[in-house]
Amino acid sequence: MANHYPNLDNLIPFSERSLEERRELGSKGGKNSGEVRRRKRSMRETCDIVLAMPIKSLEEAELIDIADMKSFVEAKGKNVTVQDVMILRQVQLALAGSHRSFEFIRDTVGEKPKERIETSTETLDRLDEVLANIGGVV
Repeated sequence: MANHYPNLDNLIPFSERSLEERRELGSKGGKNSGEVRRRKRSMRETCDIVLAMPIKSLEEAELIDIADMKSFVEAKGKNVTVQDVMILRQVQLALAGSHRSFEFIRDTVGEKPKERIETSTETLDRLDEVLANIGGVV
């Protein structure tokens, strides 16, 4: 069988690295993690601002233009970024009825519903039976 990870031989186990190397790698990882968290927070904040914009009527929601929304963002003292415009466009599409855009905005602001899979002892017993019949987990 072909090796799907050809560079595995190049990896150095963490336990074989010096204390200084481990600290340096940990520091780099922490800095990168912080940067990712800041970007995600910025995206959530932009969504929160846009979602808090007042709309007088549904007809007005359908007539909203991104140019108007950009000026709203500028009025809040924020530089308009590509990310901001993308979020504004997603909100515009969601207001026009796009289910996927609505889900994107909902998930971005942290309102994604939890997916739950309920299992019963009957289900687990049936799974054990099926696994026994095929010779166990493959």
